[in-house]
Amino acid sequence: MLRYAPQPKSNNLARYEAVNRRLSISFERDPAEHVEVMLSAGRWHMTAPRPRYTWLVLAGAIASGLAIGLLMELYRRFALPLVLDAQMIPTLSVVLFQFLPFVILIAALVLGRSRYLDRLRRQSFETQLETGQFIDTDVYDNGIETTSGDVTVWMPWGTVRDVVVSCGRIEVLGDAFIAYLPERAFPNKEAFHRASVLLADLRLEAQVVPLFEQEEERENALDQAA
Repeated sequence: MLRYAPQPKSNNLARYEAVNRRLSISFERDPAEHVEVMLSAGRWHMTAPRPRYTWLVLAGAIASGLAIGLLMELYRRFALPLVLDAQMIPTLSVVLFQFLPFVILIAALVLGRSRYLDRLRRQSFETQLETGQFIDTDVYDNGIETTSGDVTVWMPWGTVRDVVVSCGRIEVLGDAFIAYLPERAFPNKEAFHRASVLLADLRLEAQVVPLFEQEEERENALDQAA
């Protein structure tokens, strides 16, 4: 694995000094890719913690299913004979098999409608993004800066939660923003890999910064994002 030798860090480094710039990337924004990154960021920030009592939820679901089956059988045995001839009442298994195609059809319609609406929303979102827009990203020892049009976002490494490689791009996940560098912006896979290692190392090095300094950088980043 290619790695970069750690370098001394300081929170007083100037953002725009070339000596502090470790990487500079510019690429044309792809609307479909940009929308996917934004949706991925939303899912990442809204991920719910794993429930503590999963087995209780599972037991409750099983108990509910058994209770519904028992009620259906009691209804078939004691309520239906009051209005129908006993010989005309089918067994519970026959009733369930008769309802099964309708349940499958309803589930397929609900799932299909949900995916169709998601695709329409995604396409609508993509059409709102301007084509030909470039994203410029500069990586410094003390943070990462992304510029698109007239908007510039600066994220100190202390505010970065994670650096992940997914779907052919590097995603830098911050508290209020996500920066990404697609593989197509690099000359080859080796350069893409070196960049991912560099970003991960810079984030890890930032963990040694005292807590009060990280909080100060976090507040500044949130103020700029607002």
